[in-house]
Amino acid sequence: VAPPPPPAPTAPTLPFTVLGKKLQDAQWEVYLSQGDFTYTAREGAVVTANYRIEKISPPHMTLIYVPLNERQTLLIGDAL
Repeated sequence: VAPPPPPAPTAPTLPFTVLGKKLQDAQWEVYLSQGDFTYTAREGAVVTANYRIEKISPPHMTLIYVPLNERQTLLIGDAL
């Protein structure tokens, strides 16, 4: 009997902490930290080599884990 196939790869847990956000020129900017690094995330931007920002629509932000083309959602808080 053959062993079962290994599970399909999945994206790792999002490594970011949300520091804040603001509406700048009718576009959201979300400030993220990862360890000692801080990133300004905007729709379409690439954050680290592995994540692309697909959509920012408070209270959520949708990221694409590029190596697997997998969507992930990060809670960023309400649009207040």
